[in-house]
This record gives sequence, C-alpha cells and structure tokens, in this order.
Amino acid sequence: MMKAKKILACMLALILLLSITACGGDPSQGNGPGNQNNNGEPVKAPDYMNMDSQMPIVKEGTDITLKIMVVNGPMYANMNSLRDVYFTQAYEKMTGVKIEWIEVSSDAFADQLALKLTTNDLPDIILKGGISNSVQLKYGDQDYFLDLMQGDRLKTFAPNYWALCQEYPEVLSASMMPEGQVYSMGMIRNSTGSTIASKLFFNKEWLSAVGKDVPTTADEFYNVLKAFKEEDPNGNGRPDEMGLYIKPDHLQFVTFGMFGIGNRGRNNGFIDYDEETGKVRYFATTDGFRDWVEWATKLYKEGLLHKEYFDFTESNLGNYVNNNVCGAFAYTNLCMLGQETQQKFTYLDGAMTGPQGDKDYYGVNSIGTTGSFVITTACQYPEVALRWADYFFCDEGSLFFYYGDEGVTYDALEDGTYQFNDTVLADFYAGTNSYDGCAVYVSLYGYGNTPTMTKVPFNSADDNKGIALEAANALIEDCAIAWPAFTFTKKEQRIIEDSKNDIDKYVASMRDAWIMGTNELNDETWAQFVNTIKRMGIDDVLEVYEAALDRAYASGLKDGFHTMDEFKP
Repeated sequence: MMKAKKILACMLALILLLSITACGGDPSQGNGPGNQNNNGEPVKAPDYMNMDSQMPIVKEGTDITLKIMVVNGPMYANMNSLRDVYFTQAYEKMTGVKIEWIEVSSDAFADQLALKLTTNDLPDIILKGGISNSVQLKYGDQDYFLDLMQGDRLKTFAPNYWALCQEYPEVLSASMMPEGQVYSMGMIRNSTGSTIASKLFFNKEWLSAVGKDVPTTADEFYNVLKAFKEEDPNGNGRPDEMGLYIKPDHLQFVTFGMFGIGNRGRNNGFIDYDEETGKVRYFATTDGFRDWVEWATKLYKEGLLHKEYFDFTESNLGNYVNNNVCGAFAYTNLCMLGQETQQKFTYLDGAMTGPQGDKDYYGVNSIGTTGSFVITTACQYPEVALRWADYFFCDEGSLFFYYGDEGVTYDALEDGTYQFNDTVLADFYAGTNSYDGCAVYVSLYGYGNTPTMTKVPFNSADDNKGIALEAANALIEDCAIAWPAFTFTKKEQRIIEDSKNDIDKYVASMRDAWIMGTNELNDETWAQFVNTIKRMGIDDVLEVYEAALDRAYASGLKDGFHTMDEFKP
C-alpha cells in the first residue's frame, strides 16, 4: 500500500507535466546556451524528452550529458569519485542521462565557483552549493544563471517541486527575487526533524540520580545543570561531570525563546517581529537579549557551560557522552551515538518558559530554502536538468535519493519506515564508522543543501529518525512559522553588506565578551552597546527588512504556528 501511494504521488505530478506539455515541442526551443526565453511564451517539451512516463527522462537513443559541479565533503574522501556512490550509478540508468561530475571540496567551493563565473567556464548545474540569494541575484542578472520562472519552466518541468511550492508558500518566498525571478531550487524541510534546528537532550539515568525531571522553565533548566555538575550523577566519585555541552549558536537556538526573542526562527540572525508594534525589530537591542546574556553569563561563570563552549566538536560530544561525563547537550540529532546509548536520552516536552512567561523557540528553520540546485545558462538541456532534480520532490524519488533501491541498499519495515540493510551499515554496527559515514556510499545527502524534500519516512537523515524525531515532534507546536532568509534588491543588499554584517559581528563579539567575563555588562556598557548599533545604521537595515517582509507576504508567506498536521506522512 505504501509503495502504491508513493507511485501514485509521482504519477499525479507526471500527469500534470503531460497536460502542460502535450502540445509537443521544437527541439531547439529553450535548449540553447544563454537562452532565457524572454519572449514570455511557455517553453515546450523538446522532442527528445520522454513524456509518456516518469522514467527515463529522455527517449531511447538520446545521448545527453550534463556537467554537474557538486560539493564533495570529507565523508566522501575515501571514494575514488562520486561515481562510487550507489545513487549516481543507478540514477544514470533510470534517467538515460549521463553525468560528468565536477567534484569540489567544501572548503574550495566558493573560490572555484567564483573562478568559473569570472572565466565563463560554467557547468550545466551547480548542485549542493548553498548559493546565497545575493549571489544568485548578482549572477542571474548577468545572465549566468537561468531564471526558472521564464517560459513557465519551473511549473512545467518540475511539477513535484511546484506542487510543494503551493502547499508550503514559504518555499517560493525563500528563493524568489524582488522582481519575480527564481534562480534555484532549494531543499524543502517538510519534516519536524529538519524544521527544528536544535533539540535539547538529557540523560535519563542522570535525571533519576539527581531526582530531577526534564525541565520546563529557565529556573528548572539551571537547577538540572547545577545538579548534573555537582551531585555526581555518574556515580564514580569524581567531579568529572559537566553541566551542558553545547556550542554558541545551539545555546541560542534552545534558550532565546525563553526570553521573548527570536520569535520568527533563526534564518535572519538577530531579526524578528515586534508583537507590540507590528514591525520588524533587531532584537539584540531589547531588554530580552540583555536578560539572556546575563543568564548565559551566569551559566558560564558557574561552569555549567562546558569550558569548550567556543570549541565544540561533534566527535568530542560523542566521546564525552560515551565516557558518561556529559548528561545534557543540544544538537540537531544523535548521529554521533550508538543506538544503545541513544536510548539513554530524553528530551524537552515543549519549549521552556522563561522568567517573564515567554515560551517561544528560536531554533526553527524555514521550510523553504534556497541555492541547492542552480541551472546555468550554459546548459543546453535545461528542461532535462529540471526533470532530473524534480524527481527527488515526490515520495518515490525522495526514497530513492536517500535510501537507494529496496532489497539492494535498504529494507522496508512493517511499520512503514525504511532502514539501510546490514551491508550498508556494517561499519556502523562494527563501531568503525558513523551512520552518516556509511549512508554517503548510497546517497549524496551528506552535508545537506540537497534539492530534495525531507518528508518522513523517506528521508534517511538522523534528524528524522528515532529520538531526534520524537524531540522535534514534542517542540513543533510551540514554534512560530520561521521566516525564510529574505531576498533583497541590489540597493538593499548594499545596505545589508555595508551595515548589517558589521552590526552582527559586533553583537557577537560583545555577547561573547560578556559571557566569558572579559567585559562587564552593566547599565553603562549596555547603553554604549545599543547606541553603537544605532550609529552603525540599524534603522536603515530595519527598513530593508520591512520591505523584504512585505514582498514575502505578497508571495504567499503566512504567519502562525506550526502544527503536526503539516508534517504528517
């Protein structure tokens, strides 16, 4: 039944595609380098495309190769090339489209992309690049990137993606430029595990040892951390326990909301919504932010934030938990822990309440993202390229992207979920590789920024499995719908670059100095802090964000709180 539903979902999208393109197509229409189809006429399906079924994409005997520039992170380093990944081999056979992979390390990607743009040595597709809206606008306006809205290409040749844009209006809000261009497809985070950016976990045995429950308020959270550090919950008689192992951004994700700040998610930094004025605000100048800094400073001063607060690593987290010296931490998932160890942890039963009764949650991602899949104007087959990516936005295609093929790389379970088979996870079970380190031999999902949806149960990421997913489900209905990272005009972008970026750096430096005690927070230093931000041009920045928010509302962005109904399989 589950498989039938998946196939039906993809076939409905295909029927939409067929109805739009049934009028045929001139093979020369829309497939020349630099052709943006600016005459406004809908692009027709080229004759070489297969329009009778989902796969293959092109008709038998058609010889098409797409050059794809892709980010290749360290987890793929042991491979000869990405052609060793199961997905890359199997998808070529399914689609009939050959791929020439241009692999670039994550560290070198920005420089390599800039070089290719300046030398006009463009690939057909830029995959997993996480290309910002400002870069998209800059090079889209110079005719390097294809506007997917021109000629109704996005609607016509990416019907799965387009349908999700209608279901989740924030998807288009995340990538549509002020004048209506769309230069990329992004990941769609239509699962709670991916929408909640950080979850707070507690060791159940430690809670029992110190006689505490999972905290529901800021005071209870402080008391739990103090007990973890001082009352020997691991029972070894040594003062080796830490209060909270966390890094700065995740501390903000899980605690800003208790102080009434960060009420529209994390995608725009210190920008949120002033409920009293109905305007955009820079919340780093509010009393709530000052209260949060004082609270975080107290944790750091008393040693309840681990000394590695500014040097957090995932591997150290795994080591500390496995050595039973860490009983509380915040992260996206539990991928660094074995299955048995994961079962020792529990999670918040909703957002915690702060001193003034606030119960927001800052660590929320927008469902819509940008920059995962960009077609350049050098691509001779943009319709094929769109179909190539669109498959990953239906149930069947998402399952294939993340898990591969049933009986080959994964097994379907009786409860309707999926798991990699023992062959794929052999090194994970042996303790010689992480779950993600094994999964990358099947999928290109490693390091995110993939042009896919994260719908459960088709997504294999640890964010959307087990305790991490349960933790996200427990939080989601306390979370306001997050604003996407907004798009700006060129004039607005200059204000962002000239003012906001420097303001954000200043705020971060002062925040850290106060927390670490190298600078004292008092009425005088706080007033200096707020006045400095004003002198740096925050009022101009807020005008820019107000305009960007108005455009996002016009493109369909809605206010409100998330519900579990949005994320049902």
